[in-house]
Amino acid sequence: IKEDRHIREQQKEADKSLGDKQEETIYRDKKGRKLDMLNEFMRQQAIREGKEVEEKAEQEEWGKGTVQKQEEKAHQEELANIANEPFARTVNDPKVDAMYREKIHADDPMAAYMMKKREKEGVKGKNGKPANPFYK
Repeated sequence: IKEDRHIREQQKEADKSLGDKQEETIYRDKKGRKLDMLNEFMRQQAIREGKEVEEKAEQEEWGKGTVQKQEEKAHQEELANIANEPFARTVNDPKVDAMYREKIHADDPMAAYMMKKREKEGVKGKNGKPANPFYK
C-alpha cells in the first residue's frame, strides 16, 4: 500500500511539472516509424478518398450495360443540341415534329404497320433500291 501511495505521489509530481501543457500526438505507420502528423494524415486521407471514388466509378461502370451507356450518351448529345437551339420552340419546328412522328405508341392502330414499314425501309434504301452495306 505504501508503494502504491508512493507511486501515485510521484505521478502527481510529474503531472505538476508538466503543468497544463499537453504533448503532441505521435502518429506512426504500420512499421512503427514516426510520421509527419498532419501531412501524412492528409495524404493517407486523400488516398483513401481517391480509392473510394475510383471504386464507386468502377461499380457504376460495371452496373451499366452497353445499351444504357449508349442511351446516356445519346441523351447527353440531345441535351447539348437543345442548348444550342433557340429558347422557344414553335409548332412548325421540323425537329420536334419529326421526334413526335417517330414515336410509336402502344395503343396506336397503325403501330404494327409502321413497324413493318420501318423494317422494309431499313432493308431498302431511301430511293427504293436495296441498300448497300455500310462499313465503318
